[in-house]
Amino acid sequence: MARARTLDAPVLANPILSRRAIELQDDFEIDDVAVERGAVEGPSGRGGRLRFSLLREVTLSNKRLDGAALTDVVLERVDLTTTNLTKANLRRVSLADCRCLGLNLAEANLVGVRFTACAIEMANLRFATLQRVIFERCVLRSADFGNATMTDVVFEDCELRLTPRSRAPEKTAPSRTN
Repeated sequence: MARARTLDAPVLANPILSRRAIELQDDFEIDDVAVERGAVEGPSGRGGRLRFSLLREVTLSNKRLDGAALTDVVLERVDLTTTNLTKANLRRVSLADCRCLGLNLAEANLVGVRFTACAIEMANLRFATLQRVIFERCVLRSADFGNATMTDVVFEDCELRLTPRSRAPEKTAPSRTN
């Protein structure tokens, strides 16, 4: 008997403030914004906080967001190539059609996160904790889930290609791959 999943959808602010750009700096606090085809400036946002926000068609490539907290955030067509989210906390985050090449989520906590149609290659999820995370129609190549703790993680219609150096998800309860 399949367990019922609770949907952890992000809740965005109403109204949401549109901006052309946001600037990252260590310990930043950004709430209630929408950035579409705009800029995310600054190389680092360690320990920062992004809440109730939408980022669409922007790049976070090569940004350092170690220990950042993302809560109730929607990322659509965002380039996360080599973005460092080590020890970050992601809660109710939706990623759709994002480029996640070399994304570093080592030791991160992901709760209620949904990846939809994302390219996730050479991602580091070592020692991460994943709870109620859904990977839907994603391509996962060489993703390293070594020592990750996973509860209610679903891989639905995903393409999983693990290299001999990659570690497959080890601790899952329950998980399914279609």
